[in-house]
Amino acid sequence: MRAEQTQDRVVLERGDVASAIAGAPHAVTQVGRGPYHAHAPFGPNCAIADVKSDSALVISTTQDIYGTRTSLARVLGIPAEMIQVRYHEGASNYGHSCQDDVAQAAAMQFMRWDEHGWDNYGPAHIGEVRAAADAQGRIVAYEYQGWQHNWSNVETSAQLSGMPPAEREGTAAQQVSPLNLGSMYDVANLKLVNHRVPGMGYLKGAWLRSPLDLSFSFASEQAIDQLAYLLKMDPWVFRQRNIKDERWLGVLNAVAQAANWKPRPAASNLSNAKIVAGRGIGVGTHLASYGAAVAEIEVNKETGRIVAKHMYGAIDAGLVVNPGNVENQISGQLIQTVSRILKEEVTFNTTNVTSLDWNTYPILRFEEAPAVTPIVVQRVNERSTGAGEEVMAGAAAAIANAFFDATGVRMQEYPLTPARVLAALKRA
Repeated sequence: MRAEQTQDRVVLERGDVASAIAGAPHAVTQVGRGPYHAHAPFGPNCAIADVKSDSALVISTTQDIYGTRTSLARVLGIPAEMIQVRYHEGASNYGHSCQDDVAQAAAMQFMRWDEHGWDNYGPAHIGEVRAAADAQGRIVAYEYQGWQHNWSNVETSAQLSGMPPAEREGTAAQQVSPLNLGSMYDVANLKLVNHRVPGMGYLKGAWLRSPLDLSFSFASEQAIDQLAYLLKMDPWVFRQRNIKDERWLGVLNAVAQAANWKPRPAASNLSNAKIVAGRGIGVGTHLASYGAAVAEIEVNKETGRIVAKHMYGAIDAGLVVNPGNVENQISGQLIQTVSRILKEEVTFNTTNVTSLDWNTYPILRFEEAPAVTPIVVQRVNERSTGAGEEVMAGAAAAIANAFFDATGVRMQEYPLTPARVLAALKRA
């Protein structure tokens, strides 16, 4: 992606980033590389269709019955109003998996290798961050450059029937996000650049829970932590100093207090022990609301295995009518983030996807699940906003920062598999 001829767009710019970095006593860079992720529902998708010359009935687990009907109309050449799509309960997932593919056949049951191998994958991403701070611990410059391709607009089944592939034009979730990158900090000099990679030569992309946000914060919040480290400041205290928005401060303070965070510089308790512990903090969101997380992890330096012991997540979604429901959402987000940051990665060669089962595409197991503490920051005078994705970005960053706290080593690519961990520790 980094070497492609891209369509470049400045998403947001103010001040003079280059001059501010050049004149600052503390400057850092951070690279972040995130993989494709699969939806991987526990049960593969299936559907039944009764297609006649002038009408059709389709029963499937689609999450978008009207969108599926529109797609079927194009493939079948039947007016959409003559197609009936019925939802039937099945194995669910968050985002656009293979349910529309199976809907475009008379009777279709995907096997595990079909589901893993023909998915609409959560997008891969490369991010590069530059940031700088003054001697008083104030962030004076921030720059983020991001590379990713847009998502597929045509199902695999439709392509196999003769419809040419096409990219979906970029929505807010498909590009560098001004809300999730730098907006939480009071920075006079800021620049965000989106590099749109031509997507026809890559795997199909699509909606997936918090699709690019984990990658954004994995890079961005590690850069912020680096600045705190150079200044010999506690990561929470450093963020407090640089955040003025009371809602970002609200989630940051709520999660730190829930975790009983005691201020100290990161990586100040390094040990030669076989198993070392670390903690990390991070903020981030999706397209609305405010999120923050703390991660407590253990790293086995001999095997490279990371275990998330406890995850704390806070969301400010304005007026929360049902706090218990949102707490459940936060808990699920934290568990899924641990799985994606530590384990999940779509692998492929020049001809096909190679991660076709639970051994080659591992996910977090029940015995590996951390304790979770969800926190709802209630704002009764604010409008209600999203709460299904908004803590995952901060949680991804918190895990990466906890790894540095435990080992003194920064990671540039996730998932943080044992092989990557051992390689990073060896280089250090």
